[in-house]
Amino acid sequence: MALESIWEISVLSGIDSNADAGDLLGDASDLSTIAGVAYILGLFASGWMVLRWVYAVNRNAHQWSDAMTIGPGWNVGWFFVPFAALWMPFAGLRQSWGATVDPQNPDSAPVPDWMRLWWGLWITSLMLGNIAGRLASAADTAGEMMAANWLYVLSIPIDLPLTILLCRLMRELSAMQRSRIAGMAVVEEEGPAHTSHR
Repeated sequence: MALESIWEISVLSGIDSNADAGDLLGDASDLSTIAGVAYILGLFASGWMVLRWVYAVNRNAHQWSDAMTIGPGWNVGWFFVPFAALWMPFAGLRQSWGATVDPQNPDSAPVPDWMRLWWGLWITSLMLGNIAGRLASAADTAGEMMAANWLYVLSIPIDLPLTILLCRLMRELSAMQRSRIAGMAVVEEEGPAHTSHR
């Protein structure tokens, strides 16, 4: 999306304000629509995978701790509830993290600073995308379209670390949960053997 925005800015910046620019604006708008559709399809695919992961880690954490207040369905559902989406999905992931680290006392488990940074970048990216989308859909002039495109370009330095931190969260939380599950399996396997020796 950002690369398309850079191209569109270069096209729009070449428009002479006195010239008839209707065709160029139409072409830029068509390209923007095509890129937007591709972006939305990619967003849905990656969003579906991330939301499946959120559901799974929350479900796993619920098996280890009764202290969790946000269930798997709501941990996913809060992403779609206006205003609550600003903090509740993070609260659910924070509970999943805490219950994985310390099931007996999940609220005492420290949340890494990078996890808070990830959520801050997520909120910032959502706000920039929302503003840019509204500006783009209301744009009637080359200048208005350029302003919307500059916001998309501005999101690049936010979206890159956001994506890296999301991958880190998924990798680390998944690894901790796999380790806990493997440890539980070992305890279950050793349990009957120890009792048979007594």
